[in-house]
Amino acid sequence: TQSDRVKERTVYVTGLVMFPGSFQYADNMSVEDLIVQAGGLRDQASTVRVDVSRRIIDPKATTTSHTIAQTFTFALRDGLIVDGDKSFTLEPYDVVHVRKSPGFYEPRNITVRGEVAFEGQHTLDQKNMRLSDAIRMAGGLTQDAYVRGAQLRRTMNEEERRVRAALLGSLSNTDEDDDVRISRLETETTYTVGIDLEKALANPGGDDDLVLREGDNLYIPEYNGTVKVGGEVMLPNTLTYLSGKSYKWYVNQSGGFTKRARKRHTYIVYQNGTSQTVKKGAKVEPGSEIVIPSKEPREPAKWSDFVSLGTTMASMAALVASIIRLIN
Repeated sequence: TQSDRVKERTVYVTGLVMFPGSFQYADNMSVEDLIVQAGGLRDQASTVRVDVSRRIIDPKATTTSHTIAQTFTFALRDGLIVDGDKSFTLEPYDVVHVRKSPGFYEPRNITVRGEVAFEGQHTLDQKNMRLSDAIRMAGGLTQDAYVRGAQLRRTMNEEERRVRAALLGSLSNTDEDDDVRISRLETETTYTVGIDLEKALANPGGDDDLVLREGDNLYIPEYNGTVKVGGEVMLPNTLTYLSGKSYKWYVNQSGGFTKRARKRHTYIVYQNGTSQTVKKGAKVEPGSEIVIPSKEPREPAKWSDFVSLGTTMASMAALVASIIRLIN
């Protein structure tokens, strides 16, 4: 019916209003009227630019056109149009876009813990603030701070969550031994960023002085004079750090390698979240952990494998015998 067709006529508002969505069109409806119906502007809305998109309808057209819509731009003050055609009225199916003000920023908070003067949450007062700024905001380091062991935990953003989801998909067909690892990946929402705070503080603004992000958690430990030894050693252990000792010395203090040890793949995990293999020159540092991975277990040979091998050898012997008879 005619009344139903009238009810179908709607206008739309998107962006920074309280209730974005579609609304019933009314004759002589203004941009201000629609914004009021949508609950008004949010605090972060821009008042210097509000756009209206209008589809082009030309019933007399005989050819197609690349232009499919018109855009009208207005500025608002106190909810009223102050820049643009003040007599402008909406038409059915118009879309009003309320943009975010480029001068509005949500507070960005980071956490600094450990050996600093003022632990706790701090708000970044500028964009592109760095590790050195975090230490400054926290009042500087204490005399017990072990700078080389500083750790940074970062909250995943949307892109990183997509990458994590893709990784989980690629691991979905792995064996049961990976179930625990996959479960941990599914629940993790943060990850460690390898940093070198010592270099960052020595050269503020340099490559090592990482730019901070909302939710970053920086931890500066006190000196840890021990070294952990784990993996394929006879007795996993925690030992006192002795300057100049090689990783093999710590392994020997833990009973030596087991038969399953992949010795050349031994690596060292440092307190700051980085790691390096010993074959590339990794050195033991205070608070680090020496990890010796294990060889892949060999599956025991099955009786069926021997039967299959015997059958194959017999077939090859018969073939060789036939060739010899043909030659002779």
